[in-house]
Amino acid sequence: MLSVASPSGSTSNKKIADVRIEGITFNGNAGLAKDGVYLQSILRGKLSDLAFVGGFTGGNTLSLDIVSAVSGVTFGESTSLQNVEVDNLWIDNTGFNSNGVYLGGYLTAARLGGNASENIFRNGIILGNAGCGIYSYGSDNNRFEDIRVFNSVCSVDLQPSHDVGNTVLYSSNGMIFNHYAGTGPFTARGTSSSACVAYTTPLPANDVCSYANYVDTDATNSTPAPVIEAGAQLAWDTNRNLKSGIVLMGQATIRPGVVVTEAASTAGGCDAAALVNGVNTSTYICNTNDASLLQFDDLGSERFALRFNTGDLEFKRLAGAKKYIFSDAPVSFGAGIQNNGNLLVSQTPPTIASGGCTTGSAQSISQSNGSAAFEITLGGATCGSTITLTMAAAPHNWVCDAHNITTPASNVLDMTGAASTTAVVLTNYVRTTGVAGNFTGADKLAVKCSPY
Repeated sequence: MLSVASPSGSTSNKKIADVRIEGITFNGNAGLAKDGVYLQSILRGKLSDLAFVGGFTGGNTLSLDIVSAVSGVTFGESTSLQNVEVDNLWIDNTGFNSNGVYLGGYLTAARLGGNASENIFRNGIILGNAGCGIYSYGSDNNRFEDIRVFNSVCSVDLQPSHDVGNTVLYSSNGMIFNHYAGTGPFTARGTSSSACVAYTTPLPANDVCSYANYVDTDATNSTPAPVIEAGAQLAWDTNRNLKSGIVLMGQATIRPGVVVTEAASTAGGCDAAALVNGVNTSTYICNTNDASLLQFDDLGSERFALRFNTGDLEFKRLAGAKKYIFSDAPVSFGAGIQNNGNLLVSQTPPTIASGGCTTGSAQSISQSNGSAAFEITLGGATCGSTITLTMAAAPHNWVCDAHNITTPASNVLDMTGAASTTAVVLTNYVRTTGVAGNFTGADKLAVKCSPY
């Protein structure tokens, strides 16, 4: 019904600028009209208080597109349609097969051309039961504020543009939808419906699937979750605070991906640099008191918390009776194990202070699992009947169990000597008489100790 297209075919031609269309109702007369308003390669524009009723059948009710190349020539500047504002839009194309809003693009194989970009739509309602409410074909960086699309077949479609050979030329990207509501699919197109290359970070090529798009959905009006095809990227959340597709990524020398803090005054101390793509830590939680940092709740009777406790990081059960379970991998304690603040197993093996067999081959703690269990290889000669071990500091004393695993038929070991927090004395006894006797050179002793 109304077309505003910049002249093409000569480099001396320029874009039409500052187009204003306001306060008009376009009636398609039961589908006799093709498109409602068709704009091509416009620079700056204002469309406000427009209504489209009566049905349109040309494919697009409101089209923001670009002129195509004529004999390889368009005109003397970029063909992109940009800086158009669309306010207070009403489209009702129920019963007719056309898109509500079309945002187009055109590129040659040499990537010459342009697209609809840097435009904004505010306060609109789009109704239909065929076509798509909003169809982006290789457009980018358009913004939609408070737009509602009632089309159960297709509400929004973010599609890469293709040439006639189905080669992807440019992706729909940078599209932002704030407080969007819809009844049909909101689809970010990927490899399952396009010949595009799957999106990867950090800087994709032009022929990738749709990426860097964002939608904030109105969940209070039953807006369905977006459809994100394989290879596409779409970040989204709802006004019920559900979030998906959010990547927290630090950047070298600047800051981590996110800083969580209870007061702005502590943010500076937590604002450490993180490496590109989160190679280093990219999420920081700052808290200067002993409140819970993270809580895990099954919405039943169980609740756990990760929190600071006088400077220590504590994992605590707040409610319920369930256990901590590490089911798929061993648990490694690099600094030993404590029980209620007291040493249970030291990661540091003991050392030989004195005794044993002191000449010939050297004696040593030859194998060790910290203080929990270890092996002593005695020296080759000049043996006594006792050996003294230096241990990590116990809360009170140590208790040890020792065995001669080389000559057990002749030698039996027991723990003797005064109680000590850092020393253990083992004495060798002759098995047949029960009296103390010298060790046998080069024997191996297996020992296990616990502090108390």
